[in-house]
Amino acid sequence: HGGDDQALYAYGREDLDRWEGELGRELNNGMFGENLTTSGVDVTACLIGERWSVGSDGLLLEVTSPRTPCQTFVKWLEIPGWIKT
Repeated sequence: HGGDDQALYAYGREDLDRWEGELGRELNNGMFGENLTTSGVDVTACLIGERWSVGSDGLLLEVTSPRTPCQTFVKWLEIPGWIKT
């Protein structure tokens, strides 16, 4: 888990808010297994190779691939059939 080039999953608070309406329940940050919940950033429109500077220390993040939903969603949401395997 140490060193450079670690995986990070970013998800937009706006998308969580939309799913709250769909599911009719509160979804806390991290509910979809994300390590980073953004606000005001359209993570669905990010491009491979795009770089984000985060925080006052300038942590550099680079988009390398989309994330395919996994069983984490089913575990957290407790909704059978949430994803297709």
